[in-house]
Amino acid sequence: MLKNLLRSAAIASLVLVLQGSLTPLRSQVDYYREERQQIVENFAADLAEARQHPTVFPEIDVWEFYADALLYLGQFEAAKEAAEEGLRLVRRQPPHRLESVRMTQFGAELGFIDTLADAHHHLGDPFGREFLEQQLSRPLKPEIRPEVLHDLILAYQDIKSTTFSERALGFAEEWVEFNRQKGDTEAIIDALRLLTYILPSYESEPWREIAVWEEALELARQLNAPPSSHNSVSSITYRLAYQLHWAGESDEALALLSELTAQIRQQVPNDTRELTIFLDQQSYMHRDLGNYAIAIKFQQESLHLGEVSSLAYDLASLSELFFFNNDFSQALTYQQQSHQVIKQVLSSDDPLLSGISLADSHARLGFLLLQADQLSEAQTHLEQALTLSQPSTQRSSFYAISDEYDVYTYAAINDIQRLLQETYLKQGNLEAALLASATGRSQGILQLLNTQVNDDGTVEVIIEPPTIKDLKKIAKREKTTLVQYSLSYQYPRYWRRDWGIWVRYAKDELKALTIWVISPNGEIQQETVPLIGLDLNKLIRTTRRQIVRSTTENRATESLQTLHQLLIKPIQAHLPNDPEARVTFIPDNLISLIPFAALQDANGVELIERHTILTAPSIQVLAEARRNQRRNEPRNRALVVGNPKMPAIPKSPSANRNNLSPLPGAAVEAKAIASLLDIEPLIGAQATETQVREQIQDAEILHFATHGLLEASSYANSLALTPSREHDGFLSVREIYPLELNAELAVLSACDTGNGDIYNGEGVIGLSRAFIGAGAASVVVSLWAIPDQPTSELMTSFYQQLDVGVDKATALRQAMLATREKFPAPSNWVAFTITGAVD
Repeated sequence: MLKNLLRSAAIASLVLVLQGSLTPLRSQVDYYREERQQIVENFAADLAEARQHPTVFPEIDVWEFYADALLYLGQFEAAKEAAEEGLRLVRRQPPHRLESVRMTQFGAELGFIDTLADAHHHLGDPFGREFLEQQLSRPLKPEIRPEVLHDLILAYQDIKSTTFSERALGFAEEWVEFNRQKGDTEAIIDALRLLTYILPSYESEPWREIAVWEEALELARQLNAPPSSHNSVSSITYRLAYQLHWAGESDEALALLSELTAQIRQQVPNDTRELTIFLDQQSYMHRDLGNYAIAIKFQQESLHLGEVSSLAYDLASLSELFFFNNDFSQALTYQQQSHQVIKQVLSSDDPLLSGISLADSHARLGFLLLQADQLSEAQTHLEQALTLSQPSTQRSSFYAISDEYDVYTYAAINDIQRLLQETYLKQGNLEAALLASATGRSQGILQLLNTQVNDDGTVEVIIEPPTIKDLKKIAKREKTTLVQYSLSYQYPRYWRRDWGIWVRYAKDELKALTIWVISPNGEIQQETVPLIGLDLNKLIRTTRRQIVRSTTENRATESLQTLHQLLIKPIQAHLPNDPEARVTFIPDNLISLIPFAALQDANGVELIERHTILTAPSIQVLAEARRNQRRNEPRNRALVVGNPKMPAIPKSPSANRNNLSPLPGAAVEAKAIASLLDIEPLIGAQATETQVREQIQDAEILHFATHGLLEASSYANSLALTPSREHDGFLSVREIYPLELNAELAVLSACDTGNGDIYNGEGVIGLSRAFIGAGAASVVVSLWAIPDQPTSELMTSFYQQLDVGVDKATALRQAMLATREKFPAPSNWVAFTITGAVD
């Protein structure tokens, strides 16, 4: 259909933007926009003509083109209404006796469903999942149901929700069975492949995915597809070996690859591309296992095959391997050769031949030169890498990249910023080093808060890099001492984590911790703490576990004192002496999960006794939170939610199991807070997701006392609400981002609302980030689950402090101290933290 052709072109332009182009294909974007604007302008005339001459230009076609055009132009509500009208029209038509016409009818129906799923996605139903489930519950035509089922599985794949994983798995297995009944071997393999997209939700059970790939391999052997097919024996073996390697069965994976490599040499000796792929894969595995000499042999053999499309990539891989094998000279030589190949390729007719971007190559060279203390040359390459890596500032409204996709881009850029910080520090340029550290943080959320829609409907992102003067002004305006932590690693992130193996084979060796302090009077201090030999991540996880499990006071003293010695003692002299003075901690990576208030000095004095504590994902986000506050114009006092009728955790397509327990203490908490605010709370069955969505945008204060669901994918993290006919009761991060909040304060009095996946330089991707990104001026979240009674005590005290006129940070400190008196175990009072504009 026309929509698919146009989308393909738009996606192609977007791919080039993501690959580092500084300028999107504006002429193509404008061309398609003009075409769609013309469709919208001519709609009334086209519809009249179609109704007058239906055999020449069917009315359904007019509605389909019109809905697609509105969707592309970002008019999502209008697109939804148009597609709904078109869907009603096509469903009213009886099936035509001619198969060709009947297939056209089916195609139109699926087209409208696809458009509606897109529109629902943009209107707050992530990936159109709820809409597609509603469609699947209808008595659909036999030709339509499988396609809707397929789209729904893809939606679940994108959501990556552990809450819905059982239901998603059920649908995926239904799709496999449907294709088995068709008896088409290739279709069964495709269905099994789709099933593996869902199974990663079960990370603790990798054998389930291995079993699927083993079945797919048996079918592939029967199919005997050519090597170029994604359903060939070699393609399936590649995926099976990958999964075995991830599961720790690397010997079995390598045996599979070795056997297949021998077959390729014998049966298709001239297929250098296929052979290169499997030599590279074996090199990657041996590298992950630390067998660098063996990995080098495989990579050199791959290089000597002379496959042009992978030449630059092979050279860069050899550079990494020689570096890990402690041969720095060879590492630098191979990376320089790779860089020259890339520059030659970029000047040729095929800019994608290199397999590695020019920005990456500059970054790799910069890293190696930094290790050799060739600081000027390292700086030049790293600054060039940074320039080339910046995403485009202009996008089509429909294809504007959301935070969910941008975090990957900015996480990679942050690696360059870390290396630049280290380079500037070695050169003695402290201000440049601080700017490199500060600018590399939370760029994804800054993009969310700095997008504007132009008159032509395109989306433009304007993020001004901060200056030293800006950072000092923020500290002064917020009346806070800024403490920014910045971790340095022994290897860049793209070397520490290879081939998609993000956990088992990670090389996360920390080298140092740089701590920056900016006081409200503008003084800047910097301290560096060596970390080699210390497993900081393990220390943080151990400390959190000890606190959460502790039921008595100060059981976690030793680890809390160790963290205090690392994070606070080096800068203690630069912190204010007044306990009422604010200190805002800007953590880095796993430091984000530390409860700073509980850290203890050598005498056992907790940090909360000495300071009023805030946290923030970045200095710039503090400035954006203040802008949120100035922009916001709430019309209602508050929205308070307590102990909703908990939504059912989907167990399978045909059965539900509710394992979210009621929270009677949350109802008591909500009623007490609502009384202080002089409003009526939403309690129990009244606290529907529909009601919350209707009221959330106008409220000055948002308070949620309910369950928080921590997901495998933080974009699926959610607050539990009462389900309604329109919504399932899980208000997720994806659904919060599009809301235009006017809240002065959002309090997420639920477990794990401050937790989530941690992205390099972006911090925790979760509910706190979502509420700030949606416009809230300040947010209170928890780092773990707190029992009902202490939570109710703390929150009631917090609002009582606000009621007497103290600022939000001071109110939270006083509430925590008061709760500590009654419930002294740190697990009961230290989990909450506040971020944003607090006065």
